[in-house]
Amino acid sequence: WMTLAGKIRAENDDWALEIGRSCTRQYAGYLYAPTTTSFDNQGMIKGTSRTYTGTTLTHKETGLTLGQVASDTRMTPTHWESTLVGWAKELNNEWAIHLQATGGRKPLSTLGATLKWQPTKKTAVVAEALHWNRETTGILTANHKLTDALSLFAGVQMTSPHQGKAEGLATAGACYNLGKGFQLVAAAHQKLGTDRTTTALLGIKYAGDF
Repeated sequence: WMTLAGKIRAENDDWALEIGRSCTRQYAGYLYAPTTTSFDNQGMIKGTSRTYTGTTLTHKETGLTLGQVASDTRMTPTHWESTLVGWAKELNNEWAIHLQATGGRKPLSTLGATLKWQPTKKTAVVAEALHWNRETTGILTANHKLTDALSLFAGVQMTSPHQGKAEGLATAGACYNLGKGFQLVAAAHQKLGTDRTTTALLGIKYAGDF
């Protein structure tokens, strides 16, 4: 088990202050790009989860965020050596954008951009790029809701290191909502790069109060 978020949040109509461990990623999470567990874990390994420990202050109307964060999980303020600057905005009903950068004593450590396109209420496409730890990762995911219970998804992620060959993962499948937080997932994964393993997945996914 892993605690992905543990924080204190205080807010009013204009501002939101968060202290603790929280995810600063926007528009590329489960809501708009619900891929399978394997794909999401692959993204987290490459840093695309963008979860930081520290403190962030967000102006709700403009979507601007300023924070002081650490790259590890320690709550000690002496570890909050990186400054975070972000901007997330729903431009209209179809388009949303999120830009984010962190930097500290070392050269720029993280630079990320996310673009969400939602032409209809049933279809969403998310493109994301992140430069982190001398690697550049690109993600493209699409999700289409056929019925209230059945959704189709597809996605590809490629990571290009500073030296070496690019590798990634492509995935496609379907997700059926069984109710009460349970979902039936069927998917296929294709590794890209030096390892071209193909994997089929069939399982039950749970996301709810437990």
